[in-house]
Formats: sequence, C-alpha cells, structure tokens
Amino acid sequence: MRQHLEDILLEVSCSSLIDAGDMHAVANLIISSILKGLRVKRAGIWLLDDDHQHIRCHMLVDEVYHHQANDLVLSKKDFPAYFSALELNRSIVANKAKTNSATSEFAEGYLASLNILSMLDCPIRHRGEMIGILCVESIGEQRDWQEDEQHFGASIAELYGRAISANQRNMYEEQLKRSNQQLERDVDKRTQRLQDSLDELKSMQDSLIESEKLAALGRLVAGISHEVNTPIGVAVTGNSHCQHIRQNLADDFEQNRLSKSKMQKYLDELDESINLVEANLNRAASLIHNFKQTAVDQNVIELTDLDLSAYISVVLSSLNPILKPYKVQLHYQPGDVVNMHSYPGAFAQILTNLVNNACTHAFEKGENNQINIGLATKGKDVILTFKDNGKGMDEETQKHLFEPFYTTNREGGGSGLGMSIIFNLVRNRLQGTIEVNSEIGQGTEVILTLPRDVKPDKV
Repeated sequence: MRQHLEDILLEVSCSSLIDAGDMHAVANLIISSILKGLRVKRAGIWLLDDDHQHIRCHMLVDEVYHHQANDLVLSKKDFPAYFSALELNRSIVANKAKTNSATSEFAEGYLASLNILSMLDCPIRHRGEMIGILCVESIGEQRDWQEDEQHFGASIAELYGRAISANQRNMYEEQLKRSNQQLERDVDKRTQRLQDSLDELKSMQDSLIESEKLAALGRLVAGISHEVNTPIGVAVTGNSHCQHIRQNLADDFEQNRLSKSKMQKYLDELDESINLVEANLNRAASLIHNFKQTAVDQNVIELTDLDLSAYISVVLSSLNPILKPYKVQLHYQPGDVVNMHSYPGAFAQILTNLVNNACTHAFEKGENNQINIGLATKGKDVILTFKDNGKGMDEETQKHLFEPFYTTNREGGGSGLGMSIIFNLVRNRLQGTIEVNSEIGQGTEVILTLPRDVKPDKV
C-alpha cells in the first residue's frame, strides 16, 4: 500500500473519534479520509435495513456539486442485480460503472446524470455481518481501482464498523448506568420501606413487651390482693374479738361482777387476740412491701448495689400468688451474701417471667409440681439456676425458645414474649449468658451466668 494511504489509514485508526461513539463525527472522518486517500470527489455511507430489502444513505459528500445528502433510498426490487452483488459480502469493484453487472442498473438515471464513471463499494461489517457499504464514486474520470486502493477502502470501511461497535457499547454502558441508577433508587426506596416497616414492627414489639411486663404485674396484683385479704381478714376478726372482750370486761366492772380470775381470763384472751392481729398485720405488711419492691424494681433501670441472695427471697415471696393455683413447691435456700453491682429490676423481671413461664407451660394444676432455685458464685460471676420438674421441651421448641412471639400455649394465653424478654435482659441488660437444658418428661433447667459488676457503658 502506498505511503500516503498507510498514513491516512493509521491516522484514522488512531483517532479518538472511532471509539468515542459519535457516529456523525465518525462518518465525516471516514468520508473525508476516503476523498483524500483515493483522490475522488464523491463518497457516501449506505446502511442496509434489517430485512436487507433497502439500503439508505447515512451520509454522502459530493465536492463537485457541493452538496451533502442523507435521504436517498435504494430498493432491492428496483435494483436486484446490485443487491445480489451485495449479498456476496465482497467489495464491488466497478471500473466501468455503466457496464459492470452489479452497477449497470444505475446507468440511465443515476450514473449518467452525475457523470459517474467508476464505483468502488466496500462492505461495512459489524459482528461479522455486512450491514452497509462505503461507496466511492469517481466523477468525470474513469478509475482502474488498484489493489492497494481497494484494501484501503475496505480497511476504512472496517473502521466504521468498529465505530458502530463502540457506539453500541457506549449505549449499553449508558443504559447499564441508568439501569444501575434506577436500581439503586429502587433499592433505596425498598430499603427505606423495609426500614420503616422494621421500625414499626420494633415499636409494636416494644409495646407488646411492655404490655407483657404489665400483664405479669397485673397477675401479681390480682394474686397479692387475694393473699393480703386472708391476714387482713383474720386481723379484722381478731380486732372484733378484742372489742367483744372489752365490752364484757366493761359490763362486769359496772355490775361489780369482775373477779380476779375473770380479769386474768379477759387479759389472756386480749393478749391472744392482740398477738393474732399483730402477726397477721405484719404478714400483710410484708406481702405488700415485697410486692411493692418487686413492682417498683421491675420499672427501675438504674444500677445499684444489692445482696442478690436476699433480694431473690424478697422477689419470690411476692410470687406465691402465681404458684398457689398450680400447687407448686418452691425450694430456695438463701446462702451467704452475694454482693452485686447490677440492675435489681432485671432480676425481678427474670424471676417473675421464669416462674410464670413454668406455671403456664411446664405444670398442670396437679400435685408434686416443684421449682428449685440455686445460687452460686464462680470467680467474678454468679451462677443462678432455675429448674422445674414439668413437661420439658423437645428440640424444635428449644430451637425457637427465645424468638419473640413463639409459644406452644397460645390457646392458653401464652404471648411468646416471656423467654424473649428474659434473653434480652440477660444478654443486654445484665451482660451475661443463658443456657437451657430440657427433655420431654424430664423438666427444664435454665442456667444464668452473670457478672457481679455490670458496666454501665456496655448497656
């Protein structure tokens, strides 16, 4: 190939326009390079329709008649020989365009009117398929197209095909970019909707958990009311008996029937009644105090120092109303002082929920229902064990035990929040661990391992 053709081809192939995807700029570059390289005055780019029944002018430059055109269309039915030549996917080399078998169909109208004597049509290929031609036309001069000129034209046409690929790639990239942006917007919207739903569910869960806590307190209130009625009733009866003795004493005194023996009898009966009243009032006061302490502690979230061993006794004494209907024997022996810096309210909630959970799920209202509570220390930790001799649980139930709203006794009023509350209090509030061991028919054991000194910055 002649040097000037190689130089032009190199310049075009290295042009940034080829891979930029601007097809109008590329068409101008291709045509101007062909006009310069092959020293002709007329050239155009023609592209086939998808059905290959028409070929349309994409851009045409004519320096003789000084005009550009891009609205010309050739139909296969009008020029069958030319389209047949195109189907060969080879360059059409027409040195004598009027007599060449491929181009002679243009002789009368097109070639004669424009004084076109020679044509060189080079195929434009994209992805291995011919999609159009680079048409070179010699006006007023017959050309014998040399082999290097044919190679030059074919190479320039191939560069146009490369530009089409770049254009499509750029369009795909732009489409992909827009799709990704739209996807990101959709993901953001869905994420926000999910977050809103999650926040709503979290709010509902918090409300249900608070309701469950209040429900547990409600059960305590009902039970403690019943428990307090008994000693108060006995105290009222004892007080009435004291009034009756006083009245008899006054009557005997006024009628001079009061002997030393009668006086001693009245005094003995008064002492007995007063002791009975005092004992039952103290019993009622203790129940109310323990219940009040437990109820208040369950809603207090402040760190404080406490003797856990003694505190457990106080909490358990307020839980008798829950245990009584199920005839549960609760075994707990307070041991040595177990000093802790922790959240007493969390312990009150945990013990209340454990006892309530055992009564609701583990026990029938029969005999020999037992709960054993143990307390031990291990280094800087406290080990609290809670074991019942109830029904026990299978592996599937244990797997879901701490999931919110999971319950095996929904028809019996179970909310599925008791063990979830315990888990969160142990792990988050008390910064400890919880382990559950159970088998069907063998009861359930809950083991809490808790630090004696809870750090507020970890809560």
